[in-house]
Amino acid sequence: MLRTGAMVSPFMTLFLTEGRGLTPAFAGLVVAAYGAGAVLGSILGGLLADRIGRRPTMLLALFGAGLVFPLGSLPQDIGLLALLLFLAGLLMDCYRPAAMAAMAEMVPEDRRVRVYALNYWVANIGSALAPVLGGVLAALGYGALFLANGLAILAYALVVLLLFREPARAALSAGTARVSAWAAGRDPVVWTVAGGSALTAILFVQSYAMLPLAMQADGLGKTQYGIAVGLNAVTVVALSLPVARWVSRLEPRLALATGALLMGGGMALTGLAETMLVYCATVVVWSLGEIVIAPVAPALLAAAAPEGRKALYQGTLSASWGWSSLLGPVSGGMLYTLSPALLWTACGALGIVAAVIFAITPRHPKRC
Repeated sequence: MLRTGAMVSPFMTLFLTEGRGLTPAFAGLVVAAYGAGAVLGSILGGLLADRIGRRPTMLLALFGAGLVFPLGSLPQDIGLLALLLFLAGLLMDCYRPAAMAAMAEMVPEDRRVRVYALNYWVANIGSALAPVLGGVLAALGYGALFLANGLAILAYALVVLLLFREPARAALSAGTARVSAWAAGRDPVVWTVAGGSALTAILFVQSYAMLPLAMQADGLGKTQYGIAVGLNAVTVVALSLPVARWVSRLEPRLALATGALLMGGGMALTGLAETMLVYCATVVVWSLGEIVIAPVAPALLAAAAPEGRKALYQGTLSASWGWSSLLGPVSGGMLYTLSPALLWTACGALGIVAAVIFAITPRHPKRC
């Protein structure tokens, strides 16, 4: 439900360039406000979830985001729009570490990769529909797009309110919470997993930040872009569960490095695309990398996290995705303005760097 309603992100760059007349580079700066909020929200959400519980944190974040999103299409002032995007990013990513920690606590450690893969699979059923529905609504008007996104979040918040019950758990004291934050910052597993994830997430950001502009330059419109991005979700839905069974048997560092190479290679191949068929082929390649990384990274951090700190560790991972939302549109917009070929070549290099970072992750005595 939440992913089906996430229709704004794939069309945000087009909204800013077409609807507000911004250049790709300036549009990237505005979209980065969402990422700035996501970074802060991820850490805040992890601390809150470890302190007050998973369910209260999720409800606070979801109801807040559901009220903020419909306001996004109203401001003509770009500064006010950036502020609303910042708040939306903060609230949505405040929800994520609480949800990811709750999943880790509900299943045995040796099943976490498969459970995270199942969650990712279900979410991407919605993601397969979101760009297509978003394309239809964007053609009617961007106001309808923002309103539908907000209503979907509020509907999901009601589901959590009525159906989700977290297991009884002891809340952390304020002193323990502070120690937890410092401990996460000193753990080398956190640095490498979150760092590599941030780089691969920057690659993924280009799928909604710069890919629509590249396809538009080749004469492909919103509907074609919606289909191409929807193919990402279709690939995840079709392959994530069988791939997860295979990946769960691999050494986590090898799995993550392989995923990074696939993501970087797929994005680099975008520079060669000119037709709808080739664009779709590149989407399938980088989607395979995404399928590998998505369940393994949170499972590895859940295994490494001390008791009482799981949400904070998941928050650092979510924050790495937030940094990508902050840096990805800005760097992508600047490189695309200089040369589209430069952007896609840089994506290939970034995938290699991410693979190296994943490969040097310290071994942890627990297996995910």
